[in-house]
Amino acid sequence: MATSRSLRSLSERRTRRLMRVRTDLPGETRADTLYFQALTALKADDHGTAVQHLTRALRHDPLHSDAMEVQAYLLGMHGKRQTAIRLLQNVIFQRPDESGMYQQLAEWLAEEGDTRAAAAAMQRCVQLSPNAEAPRRFLAGLFGKLGHEDHAAHWAQKAVSAQAFTVSEPTDEPRLTMILLQTAVAGNITLNGARTLYQNGHVNWPAMLDRRHIRVIRLQVDSLDRQPELVRKLPKADVIVNGMTIAERCETGLKQAERLGERLSLPVINRPEAVRETDRIKVQAQFAQHDGMLAPRITLFEAPDSHRVAAFRQCATDNGFTPPIIVRNPGVDGAQYTRLIPSLDDLTDDQLPDGDLYLIQHHDVWFTDARIPDARIYPKFRVVLVGETLYPAHLRFALDTYNVHNANSPVAMQEHPWLQDESERFLADPEGYLPEGQWEAMRQALLDQHLDFTGADFAVSTEPDTQGQLVIFEANPGMRSWLTDLPEDDSVQHAWQRILTAFHEHCCRRADVNAWDFQLPSGKPARAPALAELQHALDRHSIHNAAGQAARLARAYPRDTAIRRQHGESLSLLGQDRQALAILTPQARQHPGSIDAHTALVDAYLRAGQWRDAHRHLKTLNKSQRQNRAIQRREVAIMLQSGVEQPGILQQALAITDRLRKNSARDIELLRYRSSLQARLGDSDTALDGFARASVWLTEAQENAPDVTLAPTKTQLLIDWADVLVRTNIPGNLSLACHTLWEACQQRPYSRHTVTAWERLKTVLPQSPDAEHRNLVALHATMNRIWDGYKGEKLDVSFGDFGLPYQSFEPLWLPGTRPAHYRLDRYGLAEHLPDNARALDIGCNHGYLLMGLADHLAAGEGFDISQACVDVGNAVAQHLGHDHIQLTHQTFDDFMAQSHEGFDLVIACAVHRWIGKPLPEFGQALHDLCADGGLVLLESQGSRQIDATEAGFADNAEAIASAGFEVIRTGGLCDDGVNYREFQVLRKIKQG
Repeated sequence: MATSRSLRSLSERRTRRLMRVRTDLPGETRADTLYFQALTALKADDHGTAVQHLTRALRHDPLHSDAMEVQAYLLGMHGKRQTAIRLLQNVIFQRPDESGMYQQLAEWLAEEGDTRAAAAAMQRCVQLSPNAEAPRRFLAGLFGKLGHEDHAAHWAQKAVSAQAFTVSEPTDEPRLTMILLQTAVAGNITLNGARTLYQNGHVNWPAMLDRRHIRVIRLQVDSLDRQPELVRKLPKADVIVNGMTIAERCETGLKQAERLGERLSLPVINRPEAVRETDRIKVQAQFAQHDGMLAPRITLFEAPDSHRVAAFRQCATDNGFTPPIIVRNPGVDGAQYTRLIPSLDDLTDDQLPDGDLYLIQHHDVWFTDARIPDARIYPKFRVVLVGETLYPAHLRFALDTYNVHNANSPVAMQEHPWLQDESERFLADPEGYLPEGQWEAMRQALLDQHLDFTGADFAVSTEPDTQGQLVIFEANPGMRSWLTDLPEDDSVQHAWQRILTAFHEHCCRRADVNAWDFQLPSGKPARAPALAELQHALDRHSIHNAAGQAARLARAYPRDTAIRRQHGESLSLLGQDRQALAILTPQARQHPGSIDAHTALVDAYLRAGQWRDAHRHLKTLNKSQRQNRAIQRREVAIMLQSGVEQPGILQQALAITDRLRKNSARDIELLRYRSSLQARLGDSDTALDGFARASVWLTEAQENAPDVTLAPTKTQLLIDWADVLVRTNIPGNLSLACHTLWEACQQRPYSRHTVTAWERLKTVLPQSPDAEHRNLVALHATMNRIWDGYKGEKLDVSFGDFGLPYQSFEPLWLPGTRPAHYRLDRYGLAEHLPDNARALDIGCNHGYLLMGLADHLAAGEGFDISQACVDVGNAVAQHLGHDHIQLTHQTFDDFMAQSHEGFDLVIACAVHRWIGKPLPEFGQALHDLCADGGLVLLESQGSRQIDATEAGFADNAEAIASAGFEVIRTGGLCDDGVNYREFQVLRKIKQG
């Protein structure tokens, strides 16, 4: 994500030469003006206006690299990564030697999961900035994520040689300065997520502390031997925090840190010599001395060059191990590095990880519960000691595997909520949850490590001989915090908040600094309320909102099957079929027993018109799944979409539908299916009767569920109803089919079905015997020719959702997201207009608002930056015979440079954000355009919410009105079914 600092630097380019080849064409000059207006908006943190200016600039000059760069940063900052990546790549083609853009591109590519491309971009960044430390470290992390530890270690060492220490300054006055000790030679460098460099063997707690008031000096101790003078160059500090946590991996760095501690007269948190005593073998010996602790037998197997299996068996036997045995590589933490060896007799070479191994005796900790029959439930507790206080961190569970980790535990605990209840019980009262005396015993055992902070993973033994003892999995200071990866409402996140707050207070105490309150980093969106919000958006068919929410949730919960499914479904509803199928196809493959996964995939295929693929997928299901009611419903939908006309197949589909309807008598979708099948079987009268009944049921259902929009369902119903009317081939029914399809086009919010309704209407209109319909055919053909002539123009401002026009003109059956006549009724402008009024529409789009007022006007002018919109609007005005309505292609500044008579009405709907002027100045311009007593219509921007509008609209309108207007009318409307907008009608105060 672009930082505020990088955006600030971009916004300060006003004094810099524009960085591109110039041709001095008029479009370039206009693009430059819009670009600088965008920078002005950016300085005011008005990102929405900046994006609008930049979009317009790129219409005038599509290769304006400065505009593309700023647009890319803004879109990337607001989560539109793919578009941002494409824009930045286009900039790089023109300016290939700017290292900063390669670094930003690499970060975005990493966030999108394209690690190899990210590494290529970052390597180019390093080539351009060979002495910079941050790109080398990031490149090390990218190589680590690709699994190339040698390359990762190389670039990490290069980073250290370039810059041995870095200073992260706080945003406010510093209250505490800490030296954070790290080592590059520990290896195993990767990225945590996409952007945060993570090196195995280091704690991440300091990064979670108060960035407003803590200065952090990150020192790579590897450089101390080569650069001993570094100690003198270090800024003054209050405390040293040893960030190295794994004794085996960080051995060299810890020794160097010991020598540093001897030279600096500062308190050291987690003394390196104490951390060196926490390797697994020493920890086992230490915990074995404490009652109630079961420290499993452990030994190090030094792998020979050959005959590894025989040597392993011999090592296990000589040291008293009995299967099952856990093995893991030394110096790494994480569940992915462990394996269970169930038998020595059947051991094969591929069961053993490469390299030296710890052998750890396995002990049973699983239990059973009737609520999860036939499953072994494995728990894993984590506790953390800060100072002398022990804190619970989490209790996780997995099913049928000893290896409890971040991937399998959430799945088990979501499927079985009582496990989550157990976790919360432990976090609320850990001492009472564990066997009596064991909480204090654990605290004493960890205190014996003589560390400022450390922790342990363990479980309670369920073996007969050791039942109730705590089986120690590991105990060291390497307990990383996943605070930002946990949901905001999660009890584990709250536990980590307490731990990190205690760590902050402990650091202050050791540094002899007064502690202070601060805000910890926030976690990811809470799953349950976020899912509820997503479902609400889907229920309201606010699909763009839903797709955005689902994408954010999918990034926060990448393994959550329900979230990924809803992400795929929302993309499918939006019409992004390729992306939707890329998500839903592997979901169905990975979860073959999930009916929801199969139905979601089949629905996506059907929305994409790929009924053959849908049919092939259903054939892969087993017999039991094929009998599922949801699957059978999709089988009927496939038959209908395929256009099959064979009576035998249609009768079979009808029988399935009737069987499904036995328990769902008022199911609208099934009645729609049944009516369509009857029509194909020749019983059109019964079919039409069924559609009429379904329409009544639909009206009743909408009245009973006002929070759910059934507009897409009604659109589908009307399309199928019209198809049956056309099938009858009766002239009167053809005319009625046209009216039915136009009614389908008026259902809001729009959906993919609206596009189908409009395409069908254009097909059926020429068949209608109605002369008025044939007249509309000619107009529609003229409009299509105009649109086709502007394929090179970016038409996103011309169109609304689903590729249909933004404005609709109901009398001429012209579809669009926003119906002009409905809006005019809400605004109530006509009642305030004088006879023979003159009106102006700023940013008029097609000018349909002027045409709706045409009978009240002596003259109407409109202008828009889209030539295509203007040409379409003028064609409609000509069709209507409105010679007094004229639309032109120009900008606001161009229009204001001309002289005009005063207007009785100025329409300025949602243009105040992109006009590029301070609001009082814009208000004065409107005041100059109005005749005395003239009206101004202001309308807020849509925010894709039905219960909220543009933030601060009332204040913005007040700033405009301060130029000399009074408010005579206010109101709101949600004419597109997606955006609630507020409006104000102002009247110019007459002079004198």
